[in-house]
Amino acid sequence: MLTSISSPAASLGCTAGGRVMMQGLDNGDGGGTAQNGVLESGEVDYTTTYCSKYVIWQVADINSGT
Repeated sequence: MLTSISSPAASLGCTAGGRVMMQGLDNGDGGGTAQNGVLESGEVDYTTTYCSKYVIWQVADINSGT
């Protein structure tokens, strides 16, 4: 089982960072080369994406009415 870790695509909007973890067997699936120590796109069996976003909101208005 090999694991590849990278940053998520900008289109996901992970403003506070994140990780994309891909895992699979180095078995040559999808036209890859078996047992070469590189997780190739056809060999990926599982993908998990962690995405963190900054969220800002007003908790209280301490100067209300002015």
